[in-house]
Amino acid sequence: MESLPQELVNAIVYEIDNCASLKACALAGSMFRQPSQRILLSSLTLRRNFKGAHALLEKSPHVAAYVTRLSIRIENANAPSIERFFRIINKLANVRQCLLSGMKDVFGPNYHTPTLISALFDFLARQPLRELHVLSVTEAPPAVILRLLATAPLVSFYDVFVKKDPDTFSSDSTPCDGPQHARKVEDLIVEQVAHNVYELLALPRFKSYTSALRRLFVHSLDCTDPSAKLISACAATLEHIHLHLRGQVLGGPQISASALPLLRSAEFSLFFPSNAAPWFSNLVLAIVGTSPLLADIVISFIPISRRASMAGALLHGTLLTALDAALMMHSARPIIRWRFDFEPQFIEERSRAEFFAKATDVIETGMPKLREERRLVVQRYDYGEARYRRIGGTTVWSA
Repeated sequence: MESLPQELVNAIVYEIDNCASLKACALAGSMFRQPSQRILLSSLTLRRNFKGAHALLEKSPHVAAYVTRLSIRIENANAPSIERFFRIINKLANVRQCLLSGMKDVFGPNYHTPTLISALFDFLARQPLRELHVLSVTEAPPAVILRLLATAPLVSFYDVFVKKDPDTFSSDSTPCDGPQHARKVEDLIVEQVAHNVYELLALPRFKSYTSALRRLFVHSLDCTDPSAKLISACAATLEHIHLHLRGQVLGGPQISASALPLLRSAEFSLFFPSNAAPWFSNLVLAIVGTSPLLADIVISFIPISRRASMAGALLHGTLLTALDAALMMHSARPIIRWRFDFEPQFIEERSRAEFFAKATDVIETGMPKLREERRLVVQRYDYGEARYRRIGGTTVWSA
């Protein structure tokens, strides 16, 4: 066993995909211990009083280098707990993905540990972060949101409320540059219940914070929603856009003419009945018509959960015909994918299969030219799995 090259041992261990086997490997010998521990201890959740993680890192300081995914939940922490938290994050230096959740009023001016914010930002700045996910923050000062935006190439906000500071949200157009040498966000995900984030980032004075943005995911409510302004503000650099369309009343976000010159892919997620709404046809055709490099279009339906959804017209014929013609004329010859998911607790598999077969037939009949050129795809997918990947997954161990 000792004659095996360590590189081969590492490759064997990295193929193991369950914790029980990895734990057994960690006890099999010194050659297997380090690569097994590196996987087992790569993810850490910090919550409650932080005693477990603090004790572990004090006893085994080498573990700190293994932690690449970190989840931090600070809620009602007392002074001793915060002190342990400081000691823990001072040991970590290799975090690639960080999730800040349950922060609530931590970023507020009246939080009982004022030094926490500066220590947290210093920690984030030291890490080779690739992703930062922020969940459940109330009354976050605009300056905090802007600093978080400059910590990683991919940043997401979910259930985040920005404090409406009159000075920040004023009509002042004086440019406000980000921190010197700060990372430029390239992927931005703004999930539901984070509408003030749209409004803040769409302000012209903060353009430098989104100047390198290439991929944007937003929950768009209607054409008056601030997300439409954010899309327009970032349009010149966007290569991918994902619009999660829910509850439209006034016509969906409006894309200005020739606003998406670099866009290569676009995805739309919506409730199935909305496909017949005129605003949806107008939106899709507008993006197709103003994106000369567009190569891939995805229309994903949020899980269909009621039998009533399966009655009547399956898909809007006018949209299918118009898209077939528009995509045939498009110089980049884009492919279009229609994706369906179903709620299994509401619709049995036989009905799902029948619905999918009928939908496939309607789409292929309505888009004959794209079908002939093999640029038309109809598929089933897992909406929950896609969303799970988008917000960063889960952690393996916690303390």
